[in-house]
Amino acid sequence: MDLLYALRMLRKNPAFTAAAVITLALATGANIAIFSIVNGVLLRPLPFAGPDQLVRVRDIPPGGGQFAIAPANFIDWRASSQSLDLAAFRGAALNLTGSGAPARVRAAKVTANTFQLLGVEPVQGRAFLPEEDETSKSHVAIIGYGMWKDRFGGQPALGKTLVLDGEQYTLIGIMPAGFRYPLNSELWVPMAFDQRDRAARGAHYISAIGRLRPGASLQRARSEMDSVARRLEQQFPGDDKGWGIRLTPLVDDIVGSVRTSLWVLAGAVGLVLLIGCANVANLLLARSAARKKEISIRTALGAGRWRLLRQLMTEGFLLALLGTSAGLALAQLAIRAIIAFAPGSVPRLNEAGIDAYSLLFSFGVMLLTVIAFALAPALQISRVDLNDALKAGGKTGQSDTRTRARGLLVIAETALAVLLLIGAGLLLKSFFRLQGVDIGFDPNKVLTMSVSLPNARYQTTQQRATFFQRLLERLDHVPGVRTAATVGSLPFLDDTIFTIYKEGHTAQGEGFGFNFYNVSSSYFEALHIPLRQGRLFTERDNATSPRVVIINERAAAKVFPNENPIGKRIQISYEPSNPVAEIVGVVGDTKQYGRDAVNTRQIYQSYLQRPRGEMTLVLRTFGDPLQSTSAVRREVLSMDKDLPIADVRSMEEIVNRSVGDRRFSMQLLSIFAALAVLLAAVGTYGVLAYAVIQRTHEIGVRMAIGARAGHILRLFVGEGAVLSGLGVLIGAGGAMALTRVLKSQLFEVSSTDPLVFGVVVILLISVAVVASLIPALRASAIDPLQALRDE
Repeated sequence: MDLLYALRMLRKNPAFTAAAVITLALATGANIAIFSIVNGVLLRPLPFAGPDQLVRVRDIPPGGGQFAIAPANFIDWRASSQSLDLAAFRGAALNLTGSGAPARVRAAKVTANTFQLLGVEPVQGRAFLPEEDETSKSHVAIIGYGMWKDRFGGQPALGKTLVLDGEQYTLIGIMPAGFRYPLNSELWVPMAFDQRDRAARGAHYISAIGRLRPGASLQRARSEMDSVARRLEQQFPGDDKGWGIRLTPLVDDIVGSVRTSLWVLAGAVGLVLLIGCANVANLLLARSAARKKEISIRTALGAGRWRLLRQLMTEGFLLALLGTSAGLALAQLAIRAIIAFAPGSVPRLNEAGIDAYSLLFSFGVMLLTVIAFALAPALQISRVDLNDALKAGGKTGQSDTRTRARGLLVIAETALAVLLLIGAGLLLKSFFRLQGVDIGFDPNKVLTMSVSLPNARYQTTQQRATFFQRLLERLDHVPGVRTAATVGSLPFLDDTIFTIYKEGHTAQGEGFGFNFYNVSSSYFEALHIPLRQGRLFTERDNATSPRVVIINERAAAKVFPNENPIGKRIQISYEPSNPVAEIVGVVGDTKQYGRDAVNTRQIYQSYLQRPRGEMTLVLRTFGDPLQSTSAVRREVLSMDKDLPIADVRSMEEIVNRSVGDRRFSMQLLSIFAALAVLLAAVGTYGVLAYAVIQRTHEIGVRMAIGARAGHILRLFVGEGAVLSGLGVLIGAGGAMALTRVLKSQLFEVSSTDPLVFGVVVILLISVAVVASLIPALRASAIDPLQALRDE
């Protein structure tokens, strides 16, 4: 009965119902969408057995930070650890040829125990055996479920042959749907450490994970690994002096970079929900005055307070149900949009969606909204004074309590909007500051793509060097290409770390960690990296000439302070012999790990002196770089028809992706802040518009005794300014404390930046004045005679 009556009342007032439902749909939809994302990324357990026991393991260099791991160190860790089972992996891009067009496959080389350690087994076939991890001749492979469907159409495939980098591999297993760990891989082959890997302590290029053994704690494992690090330091001071080992829970390693930003967004949409509830409460308070006489009559006819309260709460519940249902539909659209536009660096985002937890959260939001916006108005209207309400003037009267309540709601809305707008403003200013950072090279009009030569056909270093030499010569003549170059590791994307020593210091542990780049002589021209001292590489710097290197300014200042580094000799740890190389040039610093990262020590070597099979092409073009893709692909295939190119993207895209998380947070928070400002403005307008209606008689009297239109205008605009001003002051005070949680998201911007606070204050007060102006103009245009006659 209550529900049917509530439905009739809502149908009777379509404008009120539409305004309330739309407000609630926007607020609840945003909350459900962000909760679903937070749940999928942060709250849902990792899809591994016992995920709380998994850790990520990294090397810590003497100067701090964290590196990939030296293979020889990992082998020692695995043999020494009593608290951890350890597994290693490294990324690999393999050329898949044979049936169909050649394709580049994102693969991972893993130790045989990796799947067992994660607690994930193939759905078909088997995992790797320990003996298959002992030699590089173990040509077996496991593929992902998606690749099985795409490549084999879901038909029986175990035992079939895959041609990877020109060598035949036997397919022995298929992983479950959705499993792509590590490195978003779709194919896995054994790690198979060779003799060079087993001797590599100064070269850091593999990754590791671990699982705590039964009864072992993370603290105990950390203490044990510290002891292992100190022992290795004593045994191998040349490579391991000052190095440590860091254990991080795997879930923190995967989602730690976005945890703070997602919780900030969750808090932001929570504030939007409160603003929406305040707006609907204001609508209900306004409507309660119109229903005052109706409630009084029902009370006079015998309806008790509990009966009235139950009826009014039923109406509130129905509004919340309608708004939350519409919000669920909006949330589904919002989640799809967020996933589509979010940067690829947000982990586990594809796991977000409306599920049972989202529905439960929606129900909780619905109950919260009922309590937040319906309870106070219902209690107030159920306490109606019969004598006052049934008087002739009672239909236009408005109690001081109700007036104060609506004013307080507007103040609260404005304060919450200030919080959101200041947060968005700080992120926006931080983002623009970040965009202005000098990254040391020019990414505009630069095309990149990777090419991997299969060892089976390009077995010697001379063959690899010759291939890339000829390819660069041909690419220099491709229409639209200005400069063609190659590099082993791209800035902002890949990293290879080697330990570098001054000549003769390899045994004293006085090495320095360097980012290592294998480049062609044209690389610096292609990226516009400036030469500071000495010379660049030439084609004469090849395998038959003495080894030479180029370092960056930061490396020169650190390794050779107050000295001219040109002509100095260093030793590089990537080979057991620690070859000596002469420094022939110094170039400008370039960012390697993002715009907000400090400059690192960097060293460059000519790829002709250390040819490798996998290189990235770097092409500076005259126009849109992506338009040159087809022409470059044709040149590669004309040299080797079975050689695919992969990872085609502009350098500008790579650089922009490095700030993708920040841009994502800024854009979403800005949208929520704009929504909050809109709702606050609507709330201010609603309060004043209703005040004009309620005070029509008062306005008529004022104008009849001489008040001019300007006085009336200032009266109502001033009232709106006072309400918004109080809200702005409260909000700014709250922001001084709450925006400190944004510190980790800011770059060269204080969490109490005066410019941002000042702009937000001016903006909110201006919006409030504009929102007040329309009802104020309506009030100033009232005919006093008509107003007095109506009363």
